[in-house]
Amino acid sequence: MAGMHVERPFVSLLLIGLSFAIGSLHADDANLAPRRWAVLASPAAWDSGIADIVFTSLSDIREIELVERERLDAIVAEISLEALFRSDREERRRVGRVLDAEFLLVFHQPDATVESRTEVVCIDCRRGIRLKTTYISVEPAKLESEGVTVCHAVRDTVKTFSDGVTQIVGVSPLVSKNTIHRHDYLQSGFAELIQTGLLRIPGVAVVEMDEARAIQRERSLSDGNAVQRILPVLIDGDYRVTVGDGNTAKVVIDVRIQRSAQLLETVSLGPMSLPEASRYLLKEFSKSVVNRNSADGNIESGISLESQHQWLATQALRFAELGVWDEAASLREAALLLQPDDGSLRVALLGTYREIFRDVRTGRFKFWSSIDDPVEIRRLFQRKETAYLAGLGHLEYLIRNEALDAIQAIDWTQRYS
Repeated sequence: MAGMHVERPFVSLLLIGLSFAIGSLHADDANLAPRRWAVLASPAAWDSGIADIVFTSLSDIREIELVERERLDAIVAEISLEALFRSDREERRRVGRVLDAEFLLVFHQPDATVESRTEVVCIDCRRGIRLKTTYISVEPAKLESEGVTVCHAVRDTVKTFSDGVTQIVGVSPLVSKNTIHRHDYLQSGFAELIQTGLLRIPGVAVVEMDEARAIQRERSLSDGNAVQRILPVLIDGDYRVTVGDGNTAKVVIDVRIQRSAQLLETVSLGPMSLPEASRYLLKEFSKSVVNRNSADGNIESGISLESQHQWLATQALRFAELGVWDEAASLREAALLLQPDDGSLRVALLGTYREIFRDVRTGRFKFWSSIDDPVEIRRLFQRKETAYLAGLGHLEYLIRNEALDAIQAIDWTQRYS
C-alpha cells in the first residue's frame, strides 16, 4: 500500500484532536461494565495510522478494556484476518479464547484496487458473529474524522449489546413475483428496511444469511464458556406490485419468519401503497419479530420515520463516497421507500446504479479474462444487468413525474443509452 504510510508525529497530533472529539462517549455510558476488546489489523492498517489512532482512543474509554498491544503483536502471526471476515465462526471464537477477549475490532482491506478504503468489523467472540460493519477511508486528511466514526461504532456496539446477544436474525432480499423487471429494485430496499428496524433494537444481531444458516446447522452453540444457545430467526419472502389507474402502484408482500425447520409465521401485507408497506416493515414488522421471540415481549421504538430516512440517506452517502456501490444502492432504495418524492436522492441513486453497470460498457471488466468459471462470469453480468434495469426504472419515474428538467432528462437518458 505504497504512499499510505503516515508519520508518527502526524498521528500524535490527530490523537490530541480525537481525544476531544470522543469525549462525549463517556457521559452516556457511565453505567456500563467494561468489556474486553482486541484490535486486530493488517500491517497496512497500522502503517496508515488509523489502527493506532483507534487503539489509543479506545484505551481512554472507561467502558472498554483493551487486550495489550504487546500480546497482540506476539500472536498476530497465528491469526488469519481473512478467516475472521469469512463466515468462519469457529476461528472467531478461537481467537477470542486465545486473546481472552469478548469482542474483536478487525480492520480489513476488502478491495486491493482501492487502497484508501478499509472495512472495520465488530465481532462477538463468544458466538463468532459479526455485530457491526463500518467502511472508512484511510486517506491522511480523513484519519481524525474516520477515527471518530470507528469509536462511535464500538460505542454503539457496547451499548446495543450491554446485556449480550438476545436474538440473531438473518434477512434475505425479498423476491419479486412480477414477470417484468420494473420493480426488481425493491428486493434489496425492502430487506434493508427490515434490517434497519431490527438494528435499532437492543440485543438483536443482524447477520448475513450464510452466517445465520451456518448457526442453524450447528447442533449447539455452547463452548467452554457455556454460551446460551440461540437459534437464529431467518426472514425471507416475496412481493408482487400492480399498477392501477393513474400509475398508482400497490404491493402485496408475504414475509416468512422461520426458526430451524419450523415456519413460525407468514405475515401478509396489502395490497397497500409502497410508502405504507415500507413504514410497516421498518417499524411494526421488526418489533413483531423480536416480540415474538423476546422474554419481555414489549419492544418500543420512538425514532421518527423522518429520522430513519435521514439516517439511511446519510449512510448511503458514506458508502457511495467510499465506492461501496451495492450497499449505497440498497440504502438509497430503502430511504426512497420511506419518502418516494425525494427527487435529489433518486437522482443520486441513478448515479449509483450507473457506477455498478458502467464498468461493463467502458471496458473496465478486462480483469474478468482471468476468471474461468462461467457461473461466476454470468453472476457478474447479471449484477450489471439488474443495476441497469433498476436505474432505468428510476429514470422513468423522474421523467414521468417531471422531477427533471428537459436538459437533465436528456443528459441522464444519454448516460443510460
